[in-house]
Amino acid sequence: MCPWRLAWCLAWRLVLVASGKHSAGTRTPQLTQHPFQTFTTALELKHLVGNGLPAHYIECTDPPYPPAKVALARAQAKGWPVSQIASGQDAMVSEPKALADLLEGVAEELLR
Repeated sequence: MCPWRLAWCLAWRLVLVASGKHSAGTRTPQLTQHPFQTFTTALELKHLVGNGLPAHYIECTDPPYPPAKVALARAQAKGWPVSQIASGQDAMVSEPKALADLLEGVAEELLR
């Protein structure tokens, strides 16, 4: 990853924490910091993304996280269905019920 992109992502995280819109205050002992090497180590895929399985993109919108727009654009370009949840990037911490309901709906759609 480019150093400027890493710096931008880290700076954005600090803005979210400072604004109170990040779930840092709700962390539990089971949750840990994001491993730094995931920012600096390339991922080599041997198969197509999803390996042929159905995919669905969930966009966390409150607060918006601009770096995720790249992933959203990729998902849209691949024709993946997109859902939104009014949550920060830690939806499983800040909005677990809403996320579980959304995932259940996505699973039901795939089984039809």
